[in-house]
Amino acid sequence: MRSGHSARLVQIATRRLPRKHPSKPGRPKRSPKKVGSEQPRKKSSLADIMKPPDLLQPAQTRGASVRANAETKRVPKPADLSYVHKQKLRVAVVEALEKEGMKMKATFFKVCFNKLFTVCRPFALDVIGQGSTSKNLEKIARAHVKQVIEFERRKNRK
Repeated sequence: MRSGHSARLVQIATRRLPRKHPSKPGRPKRSPKKVGSEQPRKKSSLADIMKPPDLLQPAQTRGASVRANAETKRVPKPADLSYVHKQKLRVAVVEALEKEGMKMKATFFKVCFNKLFTVCRPFALDVIGQGSTSKNLEKIARAHVKQVIEFERRKNRK
C-alpha cells in the first residue's frame, strides 16, 4: 500500500496541465538562414510606409522637432464660441450674478446678464482648451460681475 500511495504522490507532483507542452531545450526557435541566396531587403515595411515622416525619425530628434513646430505653428482661436461653450458661459454668468445677490426676477437682471455675457465672451475664447472650461468661465464671470452690476446701477440712477 505504501508503494501505491507514494507512486500517486509522484504522479501528482509531476502532473502538468494538458495545454502546457514541455519545452525542448535542443530545438531551435527559428529556421536557419539560407546561405548564398540572400537578397538585400529594404528596411521599410508596410507599417513604415504608412507612418508620417516625423514618426520615422529617432525619438531624440523627433521630440525637438515637435516642440519647434508647436512654437512656430499657433492653432488659430475660433472666431466665435460654439453652442456648448455659449451655454457654459450663460450658466457661469447666471451663477455669478446670483452669488452677488441678483435674482433672476430682479428688474435689471436681463440687462446685467447681457452686459456680463458680452464682457466675458472675448475672454472665454482665450481659455477654451486650457483646463476645465466651466471653472475658467466661472472665474472670468466672477471677476467682472461686480463692475457690471455697479455700472448698470449707476446708469439707471441717471
